[in-house]
Amino acid sequence: MSKPKPHPVYILDILFGQILAYGFRITLQFQRLACPLTEGVTRAMFVPLALRMKQNDLCRVRSTYELTIRLYGHLAAPNLQAVPHNTLDLQGSHISLSASQPECKKFTFAALSQILINYTSLVIPGVHERFMPILEKALEARASLFDPRHESAFRLFNGFTEGEPNLVVDLYASTLVLHNYADQPERGLVIAEEAAQFLRDQLSWLRAGVIKTRNAEAQEDRRGRLLFGERPDRKIKEHNIWYAMDLTMNRDTSFYLDTRNLRKWLIGNMQGKRVLNTFAYTGSLGVAALAGGAARLVQHDLNRQFLNVAKASYTLNGFPIHKGDFIAADFFTLAAKLKRTGETFDCVIIDPPFFSTTSKGKVDQVHESARLINKVRPLIQDGGTLVAINNALYVSGKEYMQTLEELCQDEYLRIRELVPVPEDFIGYNMIRNPITDPAPFNHSTKIAVLDVKRKRLTL
Repeated sequence: MSKPKPHPVYILDILFGQILAYGFRITLQFQRLACPLTEGVTRAMFVPLALRMKQNDLCRVRSTYELTIRLYGHLAAPNLQAVPHNTLDLQGSHISLSASQPECKKFTFAALSQILINYTSLVIPGVHERFMPILEKALEARASLFDPRHESAFRLFNGFTEGEPNLVVDLYASTLVLHNYADQPERGLVIAEEAAQFLRDQLSWLRAGVIKTRNAEAQEDRRGRLLFGERPDRKIKEHNIWYAMDLTMNRDTSFYLDTRNLRKWLIGNMQGKRVLNTFAYTGSLGVAALAGGAARLVQHDLNRQFLNVAKASYTLNGFPIHKGDFIAADFFTLAAKLKRTGETFDCVIIDPPFFSTTSKGKVDQVHESARLINKVRPLIQDGGTLVAINNALYVSGKEYMQTLEELCQDEYLRIRELVPVPEDFIGYNMIRNPITDPAPFNHSTKIAVLDVKRKRLTL
């Protein structure tokens, strides 16, 4: 992984004109560079992405202020410092450049009316100096996960554990997904944009970026807006299997990175099995089971739109689509129906949300995870397998293990193994502990594989 290039700091003195500020960072873009300062200096050099007011941070001004600009274009002409004075034309306005100080340049604007103010967001002084080294370490730790064709998916930065709790960054093929978790979204936006620009500098092959703002008012912002590029990727490859996705369909990304190891486990253990994937969402666990040779795979979810993404994954891999094996229904209704008809499976996967409710019942992973497991036990063949996932953040690993062990007391269930969450998802160079201790699991996404016996009926 290449080292990040230094970002020069410029001082801008506004001598004439007006600028409105509301305690926000202001991004300026120049409309045209009529004559470059010297050969190799490009338009990108003059697109500042961070601007900090040095006098009044929270004000509306119609006066002269000194502003600090951080440029993310790189100075392509180091000999610029030796030039005593240059002038370039900005649609009739003039910018004079003085190179009297080696560390910075002073740009004097004769008029400000031709400058476009195209974006505003709250500034956090010093965020660049504090945050970029953390992000650089995260990249270095994941260097082995990048594939040459840029088709894979993994967590690029887990801010909760790696030092910036307002931000999580995921990579899906050549699309960057930034999750802004800040309570005040505009504060998180500054960090997300800094991260996006840094990563674009480091990963020149990135084609698109999406930012999802968890606490935004608009649903479109929560689902994700395009930050750069033309459109996000629609598929990724993992363990040589294609998975379809729709990165802005929902508040999450439609493909869960924390269950990568479970998909690998299913590929290796479902040969010839009949599998029921409950709460399938976009069906990635079921697709992995099919890739592993499952004889039959039933995908269940309440939302038909999610199941359509699963069908797209089938098409990508050449798997036949049997419409009857895609069931859009309430979980409690389906479980009751299958129990009534006596249909059983060799493996049932149960990966519910941590909380949801319908007219038929309630899913509560904090208080009632045992109840959900008991709902699917009658659907599992003797000698079969139950894959149980609990993703409730406030349920510790010890508490969930206690629930599983209590269920195993009748000796018809036995914990076979725990499937870990990938390390990139958890975070490297961890400087912050999780909210609850996940041990003996390694993350709050707690995945257990259980062996199932059935009671033998005596005549």
